Amino acid sequence: MKTIENINSSLNHKSATNGWDILIAYNRTRINKLLTQQYLKKVAGGENYPPFNHENPKFGLHFKNIAMGPPKVSFEDSNIAGSAVLVRLKFISGDIIRTDADAANPQVLQWDRITAASDYAVKIRVELKYGTGSVSENGDISMHFDQGSLLNVEGMNELPDELLNIFRNYLKDNAMDYNLGTLKRDDASKKLYPREFIVRTQRHPDASTRAAPDNTDGAVLLFIATNYEGKGSYPTNEQPWIIPHDKSATMLISDRLLFGPLLAKQFAGRVKDLAWSSLFTPEGRRILQFTQGYVQTTDVIKGSYSGVGFHGMMWSSDSSQNERPARLSMADFQLGKGPDNKTIIGRFSQQTFTDIFTDSLAAEVKPITTVENVPFKRTGTFNARLSLDKDSNIVFNGSANFNLESAYSSWAGFSNSAKEKFIRKTMDNLNKGNIFELEDIKTFYIRNVLFPGENILSFQDVFIPGDLAMYGEVAESLTALTVEPDEVLVAAGQKLQLTASLPDGSAPKGLIWSADGVGSIDNKGVYTAPALGEITVAKNIIVTAAMADGRTGSAVITVLASPLEITTCFINITERNVLEPFQLKTIVTGSGEAVSWRLESDLDYPGNIDNKGLYTPPAAGHYQEGYNIVTAVASLPSGTKKQAIICLCEKDTTTAFRVNPPIKLAMQPNDKAHFSTRSRDFDANQWELIPQIGKLSEPTSAQDGKMTVWSCDYQAPADIVQHRPLLIRIGQKNRPWQAGYSLVELLPSTSAWSRVCSLSHLEIISADGPASTSIYGNGVNQCTVLIKISPQDINGENVILPAEDIYPFIELVDYITGEDISREGKWAYSNKKNEYNNQRNIHTRDIGAPLYITCNTGEKNKKIAVKVRLTNPDAERAIYSTDINSESGMDNGVSISTLQPVDYTDKNNLSISSSVPVKINENIAFSIIKGNGSYDEKHTGECYQHFINIAPRSEIKKNIFKKIEVKYSPVINNTVNQSHQSWGNIKDEMSFSCLTSDGMQSCSVAGYKTGSQAEPQLLSSAMILFDANKIESSDHVYFDGVIYFKYKGGDTRYRLAIDKLTVHPSVSKNGVVSFVGYSFHIPETKAEPVGWSNSLNEVRVTVTDQYGNSSLLKLRWDSNQNYISPNIS
Repeated sequence: MKTIENINSSLNHKSATNGWDILIAYNRTRINKLLTQQYLKKVAGGENYPPFNHENPKFGLHFKNIAMGPPKVSFEDSNIAGSAVLVRLKFISGDIIRTDADAANPQVLQWDRITAASDYAVKIRVELKYGTGSVSENGDISMHFDQGSLLNVEGMNELPDELLNIFRNYLKDNAMDYNLGTLKRDDASKKLYPREFIVRTQRHPDASTRAAPDNTDGAVLLFIATNYEGKGSYPTNEQPWIIPHDKSATMLISDRLLFGPLLAKQFAGRVKDLAWSSLFTPEGRRILQFTQGYVQTTDVIKGSYSGVGFHGMMWSSDSSQNERPARLSMADFQLGKGPDNKTIIGRFSQQTFTDIFTDSLAAEVKPITTVENVPFKRTGTFNARLSLDKDSNIVFNGSANFNLESAYSSWAGFSNSAKEKFIRKTMDNLNKGNIFELEDIKTFYIRNVLFPGENILSFQDVFIPGDLAMYGEVAESLTALTVEPDEVLVAAGQKLQLTASLPDGSAPKGLIWSADGVGSIDNKGVYTAPALGEITVAKNIIVTAAMADGRTGSAVITVLASPLEITTCFINITERNVLEPFQLKTIVTGSGEAVSWRLESDLDYPGNIDNKGLYTPPAAGHYQEGYNIVTAVASLPSGTKKQAIICLCEKDTTTAFRVNPPIKLAMQPNDKAHFSTRSRDFDANQWELIPQIGKLSEPTSAQDGKMTVWSCDYQAPADIVQHRPLLIRIGQKNRPWQAGYSLVELLPSTSAWSRVCSLSHLEIISADGPASTSIYGNGVNQCTVLIKISPQDINGENVILPAEDIYPFIELVDYITGEDISREGKWAYSNKKNEYNNQRNIHTRDIGAPLYITCNTGEKNKKIAVKVRLTNPDAERAIYSTDINSESGMDNGVSISTLQPVDYTDKNNLSISSSVPVKINENIAFSIIKGNGSYDEKHTGECYQHFINIAPRSEIKKNIFKKIEVKYSPVINNTVNQSHQSWGNIKDEMSFSCLTSDGMQSCSVAGYKTGSQAEPQLLSSAMILFDANKIESSDHVYFDGVIYFKYKGGDTRYRLAIDKLTVHPSVSKNGVVSFVGYSFHIPETKAEPVGWSNSLNEVRVTVTDQYGNSSLLKLRWDSNQNYISPNIS
């Protein structure tokens, strides 16, 4: 267990920021809370993953309506050298069905029903986006699941790659991202702000010895460089863990920053002409040392003295004897941390200093007035204690307590009052109330470190073990309420007490509680889940507590359909010589009740089951012919029961009747289903329902060529109170060993939509305004509309509905014709927001369902209305619509116009710019080799850096390139070099060899054509171009080798020798195609390449802007007009 005390001990007298200005760490618990909050918003807005469905008869696996729960992060595979985490997307509802390998009519072997407490999950390894990055406008730390590596599906053993690829494509096709934080640049504030950062992940050091799930603990670490330029190195495995066990976040301000500009800034207004340095003591402690500066008195210090035959006056002055306040020198004053990790102590390393005084001696012999540098000795200390005030500002409360002495003869005769005034006035001006604040730090983490929702960093403890350490939480806004428990499971039919507290721990009065979703909550915070049978899948509920002044807090409740679930509804067990027990698992929610098990069967040998649900089938030789049914019943003391069907298959039984469908899911009251089987040799004349719930018709037969088709109809009962599996067994009379079966799932009527009998309001609005919006007609650019709806039940009471329950009953229609807009094939709509939707989210307190519209044709206009279908037989009307012919009196619509897609091969749609060349080196060695064999050496060769940026033209809305894919054949030395050079001691040397082989992939190399009108630095040069993003990501970026030139019209050669020239290009702009070129130049001559030739490969750049407009650009450089900026076609 990591406490503040032992973390402080591990940080004592050393910095843990690795040279960066600031380190922020926050842990798994808080990260997962941030993810859950975003997940709920996505679900409420219809932006979560759609249900996963896949049928794979080859492997006998069928996934039905699998819903994904909130992502959960873990760190068991994390390494401080990277920024990867493991993410589990739990399955929270749906069915997984295993069948045999018959492709046409498979038979079910096992049926598992998923709940939010099941163990199934997609496991992904995700690199946090912006593992390194700069903070331009905002630097986001986010997870993109579509870019992760799918590891496996937990609970499914080892799935074959073919099936894993299905899940990979599902994640890719439904791109989903979650934000873990944002660093915001704030240059205008002139305070502490972030400029650059890296992200790393760290596993908890004790994780390997801890029990699950704590062995997955870890943290996200943000190493931040600020405007104080503290960019450090990458952390190593020695990086200490800095989050205490009872906190969720820690922030370290580097000792270099604290005992440097931050503390120096506090003294700058108190110490005149302050200069300082940050250095280490011989013991390795960081200190702040003042190298010059002084504190002056408020008034002039005057004093008189006298003796036998003389008297005099001294006063503080300048060198011209003019009066001025006295000055206490602060040079050699050192500030460092105290031994208790809570104080800053200051002392003078050198005690002596001088100040100017005028000494006027009136003697009997001759009066004398002189200007003296009076020597003083200063002693004492500065002590300030560190704390957080009520507003979470870092406060140092303390003062300086100095003494002054001087051996100067006249000073010794001074009156005590003058001496005391000197020290007292300087101390008053230095201490200024004995307190100072480091307000920049609070400003930094409140203004510049942002989290999704209203979450912020909040700190409760502060220390100085080495760096300045602040321990606290990633918490909801300081003005918000905290609701506990903040994330919990309950089951239908249960109650849950929630509480709310203010930041100081007190309980607020007069709270208003509300529940968004199923169930209800009273004014005491008691949540009542819906009754058993009212829901059959898990529902996420957001509970909110609100104060009269607007402060709120929220919690997430996941309501399960039952307090008891058996994860396996059906299992087929075939007779074997070796007994293989099967574990039936239960999930109990909301109580500590123990589960009891029993078997129900008419068989002589049904097997047995223990009190933990481990079922042991009968021994070989004790199976009856055919398919025989055992029901395993799990019960709670409160009376809740659940059943699983066990089908015992005798080893000689054959599947003579394969039934279509092999399983019928989600049958609700009075639903009907048709089952059939085909056979040539056997009669399926015996159909049996187990257990007998509902009605099964008499079987009928009909000929289909040589095959006989046997069929039967099943009708579900009118009253279904809970989920229940059934089995329909098919056989031939008196021949039980020739049989088959199908399965049925009974569900109660669950959708709250079925209670809706009328709508008092129906409206469609746009994100850009109530009535109109526009999109590009490229098939992917979306606009957002919100369907606002006010539903009531038969008694006129409002019905609360999540968006997911509304979507199946909504259509978007043409305002004029009333027909679905997707019928034309040009317009489409979805309940999933894609990455090319740039409109804001619509926030409303009304019940609403957002929909997202696209069009694949430009220059179209359509006014769109909404149509809603009610299913309750007592509904006021079956259809409500807002089209022009609506009978509901609610006609309204949104007008959408489409723009022609932008073609970026048209240069009028592009902004192409090249930067002013920047000279990055001016002392590159080169040899001048003359025709007679003599040579000379110079060190004036130059290297210039050029940036070429290609972006959407600024007039095209406010646009950037969202996706950029650059492809080219890399240029290497061998494709450029044509011949070798020899002279002097150099034999057989390549004419061009400066490209290294460890990561730098040039896209173009050219020598400038002489005779062109150009800037002087382009003449006698070689231009080497790179994709700026690729060169940025290279760990070893340098040139090393030679480039040969030859004087035009002469025989003089030039050998430019580049010796491991490292280059550090600036980070290219996000959303811009960026290339960087390096031109190597020999000044004051006109020379051309010799022994090497241009390598001008075509570069293909596929760009897609943030609105989904996509084009393929073909770029090519040359040795003249397009030497820097490429030709684009």
